[in-house]
Amino acid sequence: MVENHQPRTIDVEGLYREVRTFCAKGLTDEQRAHADFLRKIKPYVQAWYSTWHETMLDHPFYRVNSRT
Repeated sequence: MVENHQPRTIDVEGLYREVRTFCAKGLTDEQRAHADFLRKIKPYVQAWYSTWHETMLDHPFYRVNSRT
């Protein structure tokens, strides 16, 4: 429920407190390694997906089950 443009069903300040506490902990070594890996492969993934849909525009895919 929203009243006077403020949410009334959650404790917004409490939520912000929890988020700040979580963020203050920082990333683990594993999370940093994962983020670094994602940063390295991002340009390749973007290049791959930049044109994947071009052939789909000519022939829409309407099959309900692709195995039939």
